[in-house]
Amino acid sequence: MTNKKPSIVGAIFLVSGTSVGAGMLAQPVAASLIGFIPSTLMMFVAWAFMTSTALILLEVSLWMKQDSHIISMASQILGPAGKWVAWIIYLFIAYLSLAAYVSGGGDIFKVAILNFTSVSIPDWLICSLFVFVFGVVIELGTKTVGKLNTILFCGLVVSYVFIISLGAPGIKVDNLLQANFDHAYFILPLFLTSFSFQMIVPSLATYLNRDRSRLRLAILIGTSLSFLIYLLWNIVVLGHLSIGTGSDLAAAYAKGSPPISVLGGSSEQAWFGTAIQIFAFFALVTSFIGLAWGLFDFLADGLAIKKAGKNRIGLWLLVMFPPLLLALSYPRGFIGALETTGGFGDTILNGILPVLMFWIGCYKYKKLSKSYFLSSKAYLCLLIIFAFIVIALEAIHQFHLF
Repeated sequence: MTNKKPSIVGAIFLVSGTSVGAGMLAQPVAASLIGFIPSTLMMFVAWAFMTSTALILLEVSLWMKQDSHIISMASQILGPAGKWVAWIIYLFIAYLSLAAYVSGGGDIFKVAILNFTSVSIPDWLICSLFVFVFGVVIELGTKTVGKLNTILFCGLVVSYVFIISLGAPGIKVDNLLQANFDHAYFILPLFLTSFSFQMIVPSLATYLNRDRSRLRLAILIGTSLSFLIYLLWNIVVLGHLSIGTGSDLAAAYAKGSPPISVLGGSSEQAWFGTAIQIFAFFALVTSFIGLAWGLFDFLADGLAIKKAGKNRIGLWLLVMFPPLLLALSYPRGFIGALETTGGFGDTILNGILPVLMFWIGCYKYKKLSKSYFLSSKAYLCLLIIFAFIVIALEAIHQFHLF
């Protein structure tokens, strides 16, 4: 009997499914200040950067023994300092991303309760409710998480297709042609977060039996599929609403909230607003459950804690409590947290670290790479320079340095 090769289609969906998530809700809000065309150009730049660093990380992963992840890679190639940087940045990304999902999820709950009961619930209570209702799923075990996430993901796909297909006729071309290229770069960190999937690359290598050519193809097609999904989404949302500093989307950006109440506020677009709210629910909950589940296992492994009894409850609190505090205290909650993870966390962990590991591996330890284009010193320098520019721009944007 011959062993059947793992499906490359499954690998493509893993790449695309990991990157596509709650960040979709933030994209049209941020893009509303600059318009569809400038934001699409920035999205392409982010796609090119994150796809390149993912392919570079793949090369590093194939140098290592099977099931080596970025922490062990950084430890072996960059030493103890690299290991600790990877640890810190991973937790930084995980906790801030979870905080964004809690903030966005709380906003969904708040809008829904307000619409049905006309009662406004305090933020601390609504966010705590979101964490308890969906966080408790992690306590129920892997099988429950898998089944529930499958159901929610199906809902996500159905609601997305519904929005795209039925929203297309209502698109106003004039809305898509409005553009403001001034400071268009500020949306880059958000798009970097939107194409973040590098943490699954080592697992992906195992999934496809470390077949370099099939892995490259899966990454290229998977990220391109994500690009297409985002593109269609932004066409529909931005095509329905005008842009500019005085728009409702711009107000949502200033507040840092997802566009749920904005898109649900027009009687002419009641069905569209309802569909957006349903999609937003599925996007946020699937992202929250997936990341919380991964962080739960990461902490159990990294801290050598058994996932049983009181230890399991302690781990659960360690996963859920910090994001809840961050969600209630972080400026501009949902969008602000996603911008910060992209501008600092993803840029370092999924950008700078893979390039540094690849450079040292190729030129210090003389490890071979079959990717001649990616191993070009000029291209690697370009990626590093770009990463530091993004960090500087995000610092300027976050701390109002200029």
